[in-house]
Amino acid sequence: MLKYLTLALLLEATTGPVLAQTAAVSAATTEHYQYCQLVSLGTRGLDAYLEYGQHAKPAAANPELDALNEQIKKLDSVILGLNYMTSHGWEYVGVTSLSPGVATYIIYVLRRRTQ
Repeated sequence: MLKYLTLALLLEATTGPVLAQTAAVSAATTEHYQYCQLVSLGTRGLDAYLEYGQHAKPAAANPELDALNEQIKKLDSVILGLNYMTSHGWEYVGVTSLSPGVATYIIYVLRRRTQ
């Protein structure tokens, strides 16, 4: 019986106080992003345009994205469009494709940090 009491006292002395864990706020949870899509029609990547909510009601005017969209429409390749967007601070997030009928839409999701 004395062995068990001694063992229990030794184990109690080696354990420190247990503190509740606190959730640290990471930088990722406090960052805000603006998103847009680079939409390409077909497999060749031509006829690309930006979708950034400009057709939503009510849509706020965004002259910067309007200008980027006009440049994207002039490019010959969706890869040139992706490179153009990344040179303006946008980051590639992912890609998906849709084939609702005859046409195939390839949608590249882009984002950038906002203040």
